Amino acid sequence: MITDSGAGNFLLSIPLRRIGKSVYAKAVAFHFTLAAIGGLVAVVFIGYPVAGSFPSNSLLILVALAVTQAVDSTGRITRAPTMVAKRDALYALPDILLFSLKLPILVAAILTANLDMLLFLPLPSLLVATVTFRRTHRALPETDRDALGVYRRILEFGATGALSAFYSQSPLLIAAVYLPISDTAALAIVYRVVQALDVVPGTLSLQLVPRVRDRQTRPWAYWAMFFFGGAVVALFVIALKPVIEHYFQQPPVGILLFSFVALSYAPKSGNYALSAYLMGTNRIRVRLQITLRACFGALALSLVVVPRFGATGLAAATLLVEMLFTTGVAIALHQASRRLKSPPTKSGDRTWRKRLANARQR
Repeated sequence: MITDSGAGNFLLSIPLRRIGKSVYAKAVAFHFTLAAIGGLVAVVFIGYPVAGSFPSNSLLILVALAVTQAVDSTGRITRAPTMVAKRDALYALPDILLFSLKLPILVAAILTANLDMLLFLPLPSLLVATVTFRRTHRALPETDRDALGVYRRILEFGATGALSAFYSQSPLLIAAVYLPISDTAALAIVYRVVQALDVVPGTLSLQLVPRVRDRQTRPWAYWAMFFFGGAVVALFVIALKPVIEHYFQQPPVGILLFSFVALSYAPKSGNYALSAYLMGTNRIRVRLQITLRACFGALALSLVVVPRFGATGLAAATLLVEMLFTTGVAIALHQASRRLKSPPTKSGDRTWRKRLANARQR
C-alpha cells in the first residue's frame, strides 16, 4: 500500500485526450516497478526475523501473494483510461475475470486444506493484466504530450497515496512495536475486517475522479453520501462483532476497541470522496499537504496514547485521525472559497479574474 505509485489516480485526473501511448506505458511501467519493490520489502520484513525457522513453502506462498498483489495493482492502472472514458462496464470486466479465475484456486485450497495451491494465484493476475494492457495500449493515440512531466506528477499522487496509507496504518504499526502480540493480533483482526470494506468507497471514489470535472456538485454533497453510507456499514459491523470473533477463533475483543475502529469507517468513507474531489479539481498538492499533517498527527497521537491506553487508545486514534483529515480539507476549501470571493484590488484585478475563470472552468 505504501509503495503504490499513484499512477492510477494520475491517469484518472487528466482528460482522456491527454493520455497517449507513451504517457500510458510510462505510468504502467513506473507503477509496476514500485509495486514490485514494495512486495520484495514486505516479504523481507516478514521473513527475515524468522529466517531460521521459516518453512520454504511458506516463503514461496508469501512471494506468490506479493507477486499477485503487485500485478493486480498494476492491472488496475492498465484499465484506468476506460474509467476516464466513462466505460464503467469495460473497467469492471477484468475484475470479474479475475474473480472467476481465482475462485477455483481458493476453493481448492480450502477443500484440500493445502495452502500450496495459492502458488497458482499469480497466473490469472498475469494473464488478465497483460491482455488488458495490450488492448488499452492499442486503442490510445500514438502522439501525446510528454511535457506533462509524467514521473514528477505521478510521484505527487504516489507520495499522497503513500502518506495516506501510512497514517491509516500507523496505529497498527505502533502496536506491533509497543504492545504484546495478543493485543496486536486483536487490533490487526479488527483492522483487516473493517479496512477490507474500503474497496467499496475506494472503487466509488475512483469513478468520481474523472466525473468531478464535468459536474457542479459541491464537495460536501459527495462527502455526505459517502459518510452516511459508511456509518450504516460501521453499525452493521459492530452488530456482527460476536460472529467475527467466532469466525477468527479470537477471544472477545473489547467493545471500545472494536467500535472505535469500526466507526472510523464512516469518516474514512467520506474522506475518499473528498480526496477524489481534490484530485478531480487538480488540487493534488492541497491533498498532499493535508495528508502530511494527518501523518504527523497519527504518529504523534499513537505514540502518546499507546503507553497508557494500549490497543484501545490506538483504536481511538484511528477514528480521530480520519476526523482530523476531514477538518483539514474543510479548512482548505473554506480558505480557497474566501480567496475567490474576496474583492479584487486594482493591482490584482487581472490575477483575480484569471483565478475566478480557472475556478469556474474546474
